[in-house]
Amino acid sequence: MMDPFVEERSDRLSRTIQILNVPEHLRDLIELYVEHERLGGGKFENIEYDNSHQSLTVTFVDAKGLRIS
Repeated sequence: MMDPFVEERSDRLSRTIQILNVPEHLRDLIELYVEHERLGGGKFENIEYDNSHQSLTVTFVDAKGLRIS
């Protein structure tokens, strides 16, 4: 199994990231992580899981949520 990783989907001002290699059983855990402000996340507007690519697409309310480390 490959480790999940985060990649920016567009330019630096984008509010959307894509997290790749996310097995479905880790989906809820990753969602909690990306909204956790102490870890650099933030409130998200939308989150979508793509079963065929095992990826999450996260759109934050604002770009502050892109500080995930």
